[in-house]
Amino acid sequence: LGVCLGAQLAAVALGGRVSTGAPLGPECGVTPISWTGDALSHEDPLIRSLTRARVVFEDHGDAIGEAPRGSQLLAVSEKYPQAFLAGSVLGVQFHPEITEPIARRWQESNEGTDTERVIAGYRAHEAELASTCEALAQWAEQGSSRSGGDGSTVPLG
Repeated sequence: LGVCLGAQLAAVALGGRVSTGAPLGPECGVTPISWTGDALSHEDPLIRSLTRARVVFEDHGDAIGEAPRGSQLLAVSEKYPQAFLAGSVLGVQFHPEITEPIARRWQESNEGTDTERVIAGYRAHEAELASTCEALAQWAEQGSSRSGGDGSTVPLG
């Protein structure tokens, strides 16, 4: 699982592209996303669970410009790819782990955002954001118990 920078690094390592200084502008706060047909028809319970999310929380100035070749693009925002699946690698540009205190701290250190607007958006969508985090946390927990602790990757599903 690659989150934000982790997804960007995975995208590049697997043949995709990252745009530094994101040419379409940064994404900060609650962002609407759309799930692709690949995601909506996916058999994996995690992917099916994630497709219930209509918004995600973001805070990035660099962005995945192109998902890795041969990967399944799962979700997009108006600006950038938001989720991809490449073999056993799931990359998400957004921050499922976000909490209100973390969101506030990030925004207060970012002169380019309106902290109170971002926090109001977080509060309005907190249950949905938490549900996305919970789905990924459960998957990661199940995966680590299946991996045997040897550090090997665990396939989705």
